[in-house]
Amino acid sequence: MNLVVNTHLMKQNWPRIFAYSSFSATTGAVIYVFTHSFFQYVETGGIATFLTYLGYFIIFGNMSYLLGRRFDAKALYLEQYPYVLAILLVVPTMVFIIYTPQAGVSTAQQPILFFSILVAALIGAYLGIRKGLQIRNHQLDRIRRGTDLDS
Repeated sequence: MNLVVNTHLMKQNWPRIFAYSSFSATTGAVIYVFTHSFFQYVETGGIATFLTYLGYFIIFGNMSYLLGRRFDAKALYLEQYPYVLAILLVVPTMVFIIYTPQAGVSTAQQPILFFSILVAALIGAYLGIRKGLQIRNHQLDRIRRGTDLDS
């Protein structure tokens, strides 16, 4: 009986999984399109390089946090899926950097940039999971008590 319930709940999550996954990959591509001119500063060194890495760390961390928080607040039985969303967020940017020489990132800097963006996205996913589960548990407690969700 428990397997039937879990299978039914998983089937309810497939549209959400598809929507969040496609949004995550699209957002990763959009981030690249709007910020590709800043990749040239990865090669300059000094404060410009630091600020570029910090900017991408903040962008990817925040987007991953928002996706993870929203997904875990809504979906059941898929608490770890925001890590997949974080990877899907990073992959389009990585692919564009590799296959677009105009990006201005040398092959020596690419692994460092990829690693920092991926770490930022995974940290954001971790924090988003924690917050999303907290929100979902709070909503479920309010439903169990019978209080209005709008207040």
